[in-house]
Amino acid sequence: MSEETDSESNLTQNDSFPVVFLRHKLGIKSEDRYMIDMALALKNFGHRVTFFTTKLDNLECFEEIDPIRGCLPVLHSGWWIPDSILGMFRRTMVFLKSLWLVMRMIFVPPAPKPKVIILDVHPLGLTFLKVLSKYRTIFIQHFPMIQALDISEYRHLNPRYEVANALNHATEIIVQTSCLAQVFRHLYPNCKKQLRILCPCVDVGLWNEPSANLSRIIPDLPRNAIMFVVFGDYRKRSNFKLALDSLEYLLRMLEDPIKEDIHMIIAGHCSEKSNEQLQYYQELVEVTSEKSYGAQVTFLRQLPTLHKKTLIENCVAVVHPVKNDLYPGPLLAAMSLGKPVIAVNSGFPSEIVTHRISGILVDPLPEKFAAAMYKLATKPIVQHFIGQMAKDTFRSHFTFQNFSRKLHSVVTNSRKLSIDNM
Repeated sequence: MSEETDSESNLTQNDSFPVVFLRHKLGIKSEDRYMIDMALALKNFGHRVTFFTTKLDNLECFEEIDPIRGCLPVLHSGWWIPDSILGMFRRTMVFLKSLWLVMRMIFVPPAPKPKVIILDVHPLGLTFLKVLSKYRTIFIQHFPMIQALDISEYRHLNPRYEVANALNHATEIIVQTSCLAQVFRHLYPNCKKQLRILCPCVDVGLWNEPSANLSRIIPDLPRNAIMFVVFGDYRKRSNFKLALDSLEYLLRMLEDPIKEDIHMIIAGHCSEKSNEQLQYYQELVEVTSEKSYGAQVTFLRQLPTLHKKTLIENCVAVVHPVKNDLYPGPLLAAMSLGKPVIAVNSGFPSEIVTHRISGILVDPLPEKFAAAMYKLATKPIVQHFIGQMAKDTFRSHFTFQNFSRKLHSVVTNSRKLSIDNM
């Protein structure tokens, strides 16, 4: 069965109706951003969108759902359900929060009553919605359990049977990439639903605002720096060490004065609550400080949206050393701003990047990455050509407008299925 990326037609605001989003917690995770962008897209098509959640982090949330400045309504239900009991039973509490939100939709629906529910909660909620209501449901499968795993690890996961069976009760299922669609088929072979592939967008919200001053982000950066940027969480899976080894190879290939202008920014995310990320960050800093190129590397631990945009705008290329990456990550962000990407030739990058046209795909070896970095650092015309082709690819397939149109098509078709089955 082939997976559908879209089924677009002449869609207008005449097809609009109330839509509710269910997510047990809203904050600043990539999954939250994805759901918010979906809500913004549907709102632009005239749908009346509402979020229901058990918890909204007022101090760390995206502007669109901020209680004061936000443009998307967020309603709380089940706020009294704890995250854990004495630090234990976290998964059970997540399930209870999901179940509460689902039951709220079934027995105490908001007014006007939604026609479609888009949910990112425990999959078993789909069973209750199927049996006890007539809602059309669109389930978002983010696969949070595999985001920190290597490909060799997630292939050994064995999801529970009742969870896999519950997914068959969704009207539609959305995944972000065709790579994740393959993972879905591997993990849930008994689910016969056709998947909808909806790649995230980046050109929305703060991304459209003017960028920040680079000197405020990295005060001691040399004026003529030839900058390479690496994004990701401070985890071993992000493979920052490969990027640093590639820098070492690159510096051996170059000669003065250009050699002194090379600078690499490790723009990672390091959560104060994660011992794993803190330890990995400290290890990288300590190892790099002992290297001869230590002064040519800057580590950033937190990266607001506009800072990320600023770094991309001022870099030669974005280096993406993750092996078998299934998620869009920084690739689309770089392509949207017309910057080349150097990535491992596997996973999602191999699907959207045309080698030597819209990016450079290489084996996960430092000498291969260094050779690509050398070419872009020493040949501005190549850098400009690949960057422009990357931007053209983004504009053709991955803009917020394309994202909105595809999502509206899925939601509208789901609504039509509801009418046909009544």
